[in-house]
Amino acid sequence: MDRRSNKAFKLDDPENWLNHDTSPALAQWLISKRGGLSEQQCIYSGCKKQALKKMVVCVEHGHSEYKWTTNT
Repeated sequence: MDRRSNKAFKLDDPENWLNHDTSPALAQWLISKRGGLSEQQCIYSGCKKQALKKMVVCVEHGHSEYKWTTNT
């Protein structure tokens, strides 16, 4: 069973939909869902990105949905 939530993204080029990069829109959605970014830095070694609010990790290190999308 696929437990990932479904999301729709507006495409600039419907002809080239397979190459559309959804990671920026998904990152914004995750930031919004968590209430924004905190003043703290992500705790992953070497990562300089801001952590999500009420979390100690950034978007990239904190959410499997984002990782799945950006690693495929």
